[in-house]
Amino acid sequence: MLDDTLVIWMGEFGRTPGDGNGHFSKAWSTMWAGGGLKTGQVIGKTSEGKNAGSEIAERPVTSPDFIATLCLALGMDTHKEFMAPGNRPMPMVDKVAKPITEMLG
Repeated sequence: MLDDTLVIWMGEFGRTPGDGNGHFSKAWSTMWAGGGLKTGQVIGKTSEGKNAGSEIAERPVTSPDFIATLCLALGMDTHKEFMAPGNRPMPMVDKVAKPITEMLG
């Protein structure tokens, strides 16, 4: 079933190690399963030490990167534009987005 189904679990912010009651607004966790992706890996890393997890230390992923990866996983053309009212072009994905290529099959 996971060959043709993509499941994404995420929250709007990261949690502190241990009891998880603290919030990290700069780092959030997401789990992706199935959808033909290369799963079973960790991409990115947060800071260690006194404020462990409060900063992104390796491989930052932005919201546009996340959306571009999702669109590609679903077979959507990330370069497509739609016309909004007033004949204003509206891109499917932000042009600065960099898909998470490590996940794409």
